[in-house]
Amino acid sequence: MNSTSGISRGISDLSEWIDEANSHLPPEAATWARLAKITEEAGEVVAAHIGATGQNPRKGVTHTRADVEAELLDVALTALAALE
Repeated sequence: MNSTSGISRGISDLSEWIDEANSHLPPEAATWARLAKITEEAGEVVAAHIGATGQNPRKGVTHTRADVEAELLDVALTALAALE
């Protein structure tokens, strides 16, 4: 198995896991939940960036560049799972 098919299988497995956890929802609601999750994750990217750059003087620097990168990967994975 090459790395691309392994990643694809992982995303497919993740999507199946999400579907199972949300099986109580009507299909349309499950789709909306997945799409809303992308926005939630994008908000976490912004929060991490604000924290990494110290833009909130009340809190100061609360995150690192690695935190921002991890949140960006969460957005990408969440979008790929929704696409699946």
